[in-house]
Amino acid sequence: MTKAKLAVVFPVYNGEATLEKSLQCIADQDYDDFEAFIVENCSTDRSREIARQFCARDSRFHLIECEDHRDAHGNLLRSLEIGRDKGEFFCLRPCDDLSTSDYLSRLLAALDADPSKYLAVGSTDRIGLKGTTELRPDHATVNFYSNLQKGSVAKTLYFPSEWFYGIYRSDGGADLVHGGQWYPVLAPQPPESGQSDAASAMP
Repeated sequence: MTKAKLAVVFPVYNGEATLEKSLQCIADQDYDDFEAFIVENCSTDRSREIARQFCARDSRFHLIECEDHRDAHGNLLRSLEIGRDKGEFFCLRPCDDLSTSDYLSRLLAALDADPSKYLAVGSTDRIGLKGTTELRPDHATVNFYSNLQKGSVAKTLYFPSEWFYGIYRSDGGADLVHGGQWYPVLAPQPPESGQSDAASAMP
């Protein structure tokens, strides 16, 4: 089966309050060469009904109705495997996330521009009761290997949870997450000749 250019995967459990807006956000992207998969984790609210109705309106969206309920960790890993198998690139989307209309196109452009990169991430606005906080990728982490080759070793590395929801290159990118944990960037050795940093970030 031919893979989509991009697979967008929504792991969903009891997300009726925000699911439709999150799906619509992806439907309205300025990049439309994608297939979206809603991984419905045996919700007890109206999530499944909302997903079915949305898929009926937009043929790019597909509902995967899971027979077994998994905890959040297990459902994320199941969704990651679906994304890796369905697209040349993939991203995971929480059912309460919203993005600018160029979110997919800009992150894909970053990966297309540098085939050695496995993950593209951008800045995130975290909205809470006390207001909005902008979170941007940490350059010490993004450029860890190249800085190491120059003799500069970061004292601390910060791996924000938002990175989990960037866009991955399916060939190799899925290996950035193992058991839900970031691990290749922590390798103690510098890369062999030609090896690149693990993450790619929008400026």
